[in-house]
Amino acid sequence: MESQLTIRYDPIADELSLDLVPRYAEQMTDEIEPGVIVRSNPETYAVESVDIIDFTQRTQDQLLRLPLRAGFGTLDRARRAA
Repeated sequence: MESQLTIRYDPIADELSLDLVPRYAEQMTDEIEPGVIVRSNPETYAVESVDIIDFTQRTQDQLLRLPLRAGFGTLDRARRAA
């Protein structure tokens, strides 16, 4: 199953959320560094979402680097046209 990345920003909480799947109660939650929370699949341990708290403070004067690996792919032309 292909996932699409959903990106949300909450300016009141100053929180950026990156989701590959809709959130569900069984996801495992881990704070991998202060203010960076990952939610993962409880069976495969695959990361399914990342929350970055105090996002604008973290990115004001520097690049944001997270201790995660990411891969990007493209959707085929037929799906993009739909």
